[in-house]
Amino acid sequence: NARISLPRDWILTRFAGCFGPPIAEWALANMIAHERSFSASARDQKLKAWAGSASVLSYRYLSSLSVAILGCGDIGMCVAKAAKAFGMTTRGYGRTERSAVDDCIDFYTTKLEEALCGADYIVSVLPSTPETRGLLNGDALRACSGKPVVLLNAGRGDLISEDSIIKALDQRYLQAAYLDVFEVEPLPAESSLWEREDV
Repeated sequence: NARISLPRDWILTRFAGCFGPPIAEWALANMIAHERSFSASARDQKLKAWAGSASVLSYRYLSSLSVAILGCGDIGMCVAKAAKAFGMTTRGYGRTERSAVDDCIDFYTTKLEEALCGADYIVSVLPSTPETRGLLNGDALRACSGKPVVLLNAGRGDLISEDSIIKALDQRYLQAAYLDVFEVEPLPAESSLWEREDV
């Protein structure tokens, strides 16, 4: 192994602490919008239909729901704190064992299936690493088959392929997907994700 010597006239930094709050807001806003059927309300308004969509009249309180947070670093902790503020049960997933976790995480595991099982929402804020690429591909979301869950991905698009998202939606492992990131960015115009009402 050859070592490369670089000049040390630079400072290495990271932006810790600045992305957590806006991503937490995005996640909770989408959960509320999903539970309260904001898109159906907007359609009803355009049709001038007073509570015309049945989904507008039936909703769940966030305090009765659980969220699996994939990635329990700074951003994941912000999401967990926001979810706890609404009374949600929080499940954390990470790749390293922890002897203690923040009070905002009710249950922490290094086993993906344990994190997903029983969750109503999955929020991924995982980075792109060899271990996380394709983590939710294939039948990984089968662990959610007991009840359809909603996936929110604000981490990296290579966590799950477009084909795996579509398969999970079609097989009803996922009820919906809110995606801030995609496997290919920008999302190609020919992608079927553009036309799906559950995305």
